[in-house]
Amino acid sequence: MGRIQRDNGLSVTLLVLFQVSRAGQAMTGWRTHAEELRLHELPANGFPEYLTSGHFISAALAERVSIGGLLVLGIYLREQGRWSPSPWLPRTRRLGTEKLRKPTFKGNPAK
Repeated sequence: MGRIQRDNGLSVTLLVLFQVSRAGQAMTGWRTHAEELRLHELPANGFPEYLTSGHFISAALAERVSIGGLLVLGIYLREQGRWSPSPWLPRTRRLGTEKLRKPTFKGNPAK
């Protein structure tokens, strides 16, 4: 049991956090939807009915589409070589060596 937990601990943790956030989104959306129905003087849905309603499906789908779009954009930019965390800092590794490059200055560099 120890090796399974060690090898899959991060995956299990992320899966649990995902499920908790999805449940929180469902509960919050259900309460919001019930409040909207109450304002329009319509009968409120139960939680199982809400999970199959268009309100929940559209919210969940919109989130997945936006995150998926950001993921695809990130992969595209990474493949094009345009993704760098800080393009103004000098590179710390060059051709497999551990030597640091000295930054070059124009004008009067400090000594």
